[in-house]
Amino acid sequence: MVVRHLSETSYAQTDPNVRNYNLQTYIGYPVKFGAESIGSLCVVYQEDVKPDEDDLKLIGAIATAISIEENRRLAAKELRETIHRYRLLVETMSEGLALADVNYVFAYVNNRFCEMLGYQREELIGHHFTEFVSDDYQKFLKKQIAKRKSGQAERYELAWVGKNGRKIYTLISPKGLYDTDGSFIGSLGVLTDISDRKQAEEALQKARDELERRVKRRTSALLKANEELLREINERLKAEEALKQSERRYRLLAENISDVIWTIDINLEITYVSPSIEHLLGLNTEEAMKQGTKKILTPSSLQLAQKVITEEMENELREIKDLTRSRTLELELFHNNGSRVWVEVRASFLRDPAGNPTGILGVSRDITERKQAEDFSKDLFEKSPIGLYIIHSGRFQRLNPASQLITGFPPGELLGREWSSLIHRDDREKVRENAVRMLKRESISPFEYRIITKSGDTRWIMETITSTRYEGRRAALGHAMDVTESHWSMEELRKSETRLRHLAAELLTAQEKERKRISRELHDEMGQSLLALKMQLKAIEKELPITLWGPRQDCLTAFHYIDRVIENVRRLSRDLSPSILEDVGLGIAIKRLFEDFCKLNELRYSLEIDDIDGLFSANAKINIYRILQESLTNIGKYSKAAKVTACIKREEDRVDFWVEDDGKGFDPSQVLANTVGRGLGLASMEERAQILGGAINIWSQEGKGTKISFTVPIGSDTRVDRGRGGRNDEIPA
Repeated sequence: MVVRHLSETSYAQTDPNVRNYNLQTYIGYPVKFGAESIGSLCVVYQEDVKPDEDDLKLIGAIATAISIEENRRLAAKELRETIHRYRLLVETMSEGLALADVNYVFAYVNNRFCEMLGYQREELIGHHFTEFVSDDYQKFLKKQIAKRKSGQAERYELAWVGKNGRKIYTLISPKGLYDTDGSFIGSLGVLTDISDRKQAEEALQKARDELERRVKRRTSALLKANEELLREINERLKAEEALKQSERRYRLLAENISDVIWTIDINLEITYVSPSIEHLLGLNTEEAMKQGTKKILTPSSLQLAQKVITEEMENELREIKDLTRSRTLELELFHNNGSRVWVEVRASFLRDPAGNPTGILGVSRDITERKQAEDFSKDLFEKSPIGLYIIHSGRFQRLNPASQLITGFPPGELLGREWSSLIHRDDREKVRENAVRMLKRESISPFEYRIITKSGDTRWIMETITSTRYEGRRAALGHAMDVTESHWSMEELRKSETRLRHLAAELLTAQEKERKRISRELHDEMGQSLLALKMQLKAIEKELPITLWGPRQDCLTAFHYIDRVIENVRRLSRDLSPSILEDVGLGIAIKRLFEDFCKLNELRYSLEIDDIDGLFSANAKINIYRILQESLTNIGKYSKAAKVTACIKREEDRVDFWVEDDGKGFDPSQVLANTVGRGLGLASMEERAQILGGAINIWSQEGKGTKISFTVPIGSDTRVDRGRGGRNDEIPA
């Protein structure tokens, strides 16, 4: 716009400068920001001037340059504010965050991550992050890197080595980064410090001090940068480009993280939410911000969130307050499909330069599966028919209804009471020792002990103890069953078995006495009678004339028959009562037993026997002899064998016996299962073996023979001869 002869216009009335300076000509050109006019460039003359086209172009160019500069200044300001917002999101996170390139070299780490490891940012960026990982996690880490490059992302624990040599344990939530072509370009990780709280507090304090120093250094650097930006346009353009790249980087971090990052104002209105909200709730960012926290949170969780904010705002009124504090709580959210989702939220205040709260920054992590597992465990605990209880510091902390039924105490009366107060005082030390061994995993077998119920009765319970955690503390989880009835039944069964075993021993003793009596009668009475009969026949034979050859031959036949009868009577007497055991010892008696049996049954045999004389009492020797005798009798009756093999081996604290034949064999499962039809022989062998402190073992297969074995322990009160001898002969019948 051009105005000439100003003194003659209305401007002379409204602007005193026109008359004071005798202004004659005004030239004005608008200065715009986009399509909006934000001012004008004015040129005045004290003389009447008619500007030509070049003058107007020059003034227009100057105004345009001013507009361009103003546009750049405002755009730079807006860009810095945007970057500051994203930087504030990342730098004020309570979790560590790291960005690595395709070669897993750190490209960016936030303050929290630096605090965890104790390094400066410049000490981490440009270095391969395996340089800072504990040696015992290197192999595991390589597998995780391979998974990330293949598109898999799962949480895992990783141990780092801090600058001071201390090991820091973290829980990593990783995310692979890909370009528009789908190529892997790097990895993003959010790290939660799960080390000891005190170590975390110390690391946080160091990080806070380091942050203050960095803020001072960065403030100084920014002032210098601003001065340089004002001096040179080219430097400003480079800075703007760098800011744009930084903005893209922070946006990439926020949009690709698996956890949900969000900000709200003090009134719980959402001001930002990361795209990962869609994976969590099935809502995109616009839908989530439109619904707001009051529709996303369940009523109870909304009430809890409001309560926590109120408490934190009250804490702000204190004279001394921790500006970096955060709160962790569990909230329930509505999913877009109507279901509910549980999240663990870590939140802290966003603050203005004066330190006053302006909003809240939070990170939400899906814990729905963990909550479902906790609910299932609680339901299982309450409904289990087995008594379950949690003990901490020796006292009951929680009991299920089944455990209260066992003890007879009403609900709640045992809470806080000492566990040992229910245990019978004679069992307390044994129970304590067993519980310690179970907690140390030195034993997994349940143990039984007595408790005293509320009514004063004594009950037997079977218990196992395992280690658990309760309300964040280490505790013991007990599993108990009332086994009083079965314990009493087993006790009665053991007593009955003892009585039966004693009766069987008495019966075997009586049997041996009766055999000895019959053996003596056979040997004395029948033997003498047969001998007298033989002498009478001999006298008759002498009286017969030599010419009576037939009757004399009959007498000789009768002599031979009586001799065989006498020999059979002697053998029968010897079998009934083997006096040879007392005369020559157990070893020779066993050898004679095998020789006589195999000769009688026309069998070959092989016997290997160590020196076992002097090891056993008289009753033990008889029982051993009878077992071997019955084994040979069964071979003679049923096996149709051609050869018998036996071995008697003496060890340090026992003697092993086995007898084997090459006969037709049988099916042991059928014979042993038939308790009625298997006869007294096998039952007698089993009973004698048990009296000796051992057991009969039978192996047999049809067509492959039979093997019977048993072991007899050497009693501590028996003299043990360390000598050993024997033979291994094969004797044809």
